[in-house]
Amino acid sequence: MPDQPHGGRGRPARGKVLDAALALLREGPEALTVRRIAAELGTSTQAIYTSHGGKFGLVSEIYTEGYRRLRDELARAAAGAGDDLEARLIAIARAYRDFALANPELFQVMFCNVIPGFHPDPATLEETWQAYVVLSDAVREAVDSGIWHGDPDSIARLLWQTVHGQAQLEVAGYLGRGPEGVEQQTYALETLGAALRAGNASPQTRPPPEPGAASPAPGSAEPG
Repeated sequence: MPDQPHGGRGRPARGKVLDAALALLREGPEALTVRRIAAELGTSTQAIYTSHGGKFGLVSEIYTEGYRRLRDELARAAAGAGDDLEARLIAIARAYRDFALANPELFQVMFCNVIPGFHPDPATLEETWQAYVVLSDAVREAVDSGIWHGDPDSIARLLWQTVHGQAQLEVAGYLGRGPEGVEQQTYALETLGAALRAGNASPQTRPPPEPGAASPAPGSAEPG
C-alpha cells in the first residue's frame, strides 16, 4: 500500500505520523493514542499499526527523534562556541537546558518513563547515546588541553548529572524557568569549572559507561 503524504485512507507517510504524534504530545503523554493520531491524519488506526508496528513502535520513533534533536542542538551549540573549550561546555549546558524547557513533554518521554509499558530496545539505546557523546567529547578536550584536571569520563558524568538535574527540576516546576534558572545554572557551572581547573573536583576514575547501561535513557542512567 503506497504512503499517503497528505492523509487519506491509505498508509500515511512516516514523517507525517511522527509530526502528528509530536504535536499531540504537547497536550501531555496521555493524549498520545493511535486513535487520536489516525483522526488527525484522516486515516485508520490499522494503517498506523501497520506502518509503525503498534503504539510502542511509534513511541520508539518519538523517543529516538527526541535524542536526535537533542544531539543536533548540543552539536550546534558546541560548534558555535568557537575555540574556547570552557565556553563550549557552557554552550552545551545551555542548549541542554533550553531543549528541555522548549520540549517538556518530549523530554519526559525521553527520561521519565511516562509511557506505561514502553522500554527502548538496545539498538534504540545505542542511538540515544550519541547525544551524550557530544558532551563527553567536549569534556575530554578540556582535560586533554590541561584546562580541567581529572578523569574525563567521570567528569562528563558529573557534568551531565548537574546539567540534567537542574533541567529536570525546572521541567517539573521546582525551579524558576526565567533568568533565575540561568543564574542557577551559571553558578553551578562556574563552581564546578573552578574546582576542576584546580583539580579539586576530580571524581574517582571510573570506566566509561556502556551504551544502554548509563546512557541518557529512562531507567538506564543515574539520576541527575
